Amino acid sequence: MQLPFVFLYRGTVSCLPSLFVREETIVYPFENQLNSNRCRRGGWYTSKHSGVVETRETFFTIMALKFCNQDVVHIEKFVQRLADHMTADGQVPWKFTESWSGTAVPHYKYRTNPVVDANAQFLILLEWLYDTRSKTVQRLYLHARRAFQWLEQFMKDDMFYEPPESSWATSREHTGYVLASNVLVCQSIRSMELICMIQKDKTQQKLMEVMHTRFVTQLQNNLYTTREVIPRILAVYWNMVPVHFWKSFNQELQYPLPLLTDGPQPYPTTWESWMYGTNDEHTTLVYPWLGFLWTAILCTKQYTLATQWWNRYQDFHTNSTLYSMYTPENLMPVRRAFIKGSIAHSMTLAMHMAGAATITTHTPPQCPDM
Repeated sequence: MQLPFVFLYRGTVSCLPSLFVREETIVYPFENQLNSNRCRRGGWYTSKHSGVVETRETFFTIMALKFCNQDVVHIEKFVQRLADHMTADGQVPWKFTESWSGTAVPHYKYRTNPVVDANAQFLILLEWLYDTRSKTVQRLYLHARRAFQWLEQFMKDDMFYEPPESSWATSREHTGYVLASNVLVCQSIRSMELICMIQKDKTQQKLMEVMHTRFVTQLQNNLYTTREVIPRILAVYWNMVPVHFWKSFNQELQYPLPLLTDGPQPYPTTWESWMYGTNDEHTTLVYPWLGFLWTAILCTKQYTLATQWWNRYQDFHTNSTLYSMYTPENLMPVRRAFIKGSIAHSMTLAMHMAGAATITTHTPPQCPDM
């Protein structure tokens, strides 16, 4: 009975969209919208009325604000929140939802599988506190060790393997190796190395240094052959690839814009995602934050190219707000039965602010073309 109901519901929503869509008009600046999405307990709601704080999206929101050269005072609060809700075996929540009574409920699984990338993001966030709050890093050292030990159970032969639906690309078919997760885990190893250095734990620091070198070697082999955009952008950001890599990568991205997550060759998706009409969620739907992030990264390498990318996203610059995802055909916000773009999306707003900040603050003399 499930299959006929799913198709009936999808057909009803597509034929009668006005019954399911409530148009909203937002006119205040992106920065104010982002501030209104901030959760007093720590982190950012996906959007103001969602009641959901995702570790993944808060992580990238903070990354964006770092491009704006902001001392993100809310990092410490969110990191502490994750540490407070760490399980006995070291897993941190991948999201928090709010009950009808206002109580925050941590979540550790997507359906039946543990979500793995939140632990890596926790370690990277903790390391980002080093410059301004090194005492917090030292205080949470044991939490960092536990979080990393939890990740180690998924490591084999200097690679990271995860169960299905355990990271962002829940509609993707894979056999355990997800490149984006491996890039995040590799950077979390680097973060652990620095955290151990702060703690003056030289033995662990050396172990992390050797492990990071091995992981990078494995990653580079895969990064040169993949078509996925997100892991390669992050690899450029974290200097996991040689300096010439970003140039060839940028040349390859000259297909129709905006950026797609999988690049010009989509990966296979699950049968279940096809049934629910979400099989293009991690292949051909448009996520503007990717272009904004690439603009911010390019600005430190070649200012002219950065401005070209920024201009290609001009359709989004004049909007009164930004959604999380758009259809590639007409760049309209996604509105379907089982998938819908979030209005005033925190991560997208923050990445737009990052792109705007780097474009306006960097000038060719300060950021010369290479």
